[in-house]
Amino acid sequence: MKPITNFSELLQITEQKYGDGDRSWTPTTEEHFMYFLELVPPAFLRGPVFASGEPWRHDEQGHPVYLCFRHEQGGFCEARYASVKELVAEVLPKPEPDTPPAGWNES
Repeated sequence: MKPITNFSELLQITEQKYGDGDRSWTPTTEEHFMYFLELVPPAFLRGPVFASGEPWRHDEQGHPVYLCFRHEQGGFCEARYASVKELVAEVLPKPEPDTPPAGWNES
């Protein structure tokens, strides 16, 4: 899919996908990525992934839903709507069940 360069179109597509239950990322521009990164402090920021600082709406459980962006290696940027909880689950991998915490020593 070609990156969405028109801001209104980006919002329309990402809102439609969210409403349809589609949680896939939509290609966009670095300009959109940087604009939202610098607009207000992010609600969540981890490496090249962030949730914009103001929620767009709330989900069925009452969690705020944000316009989120990621900047992948290779230079392309993508956007989608998600709660911080959803974004954290995607960005931060869960440890293996029998893996001791980092820095733990069994001596």
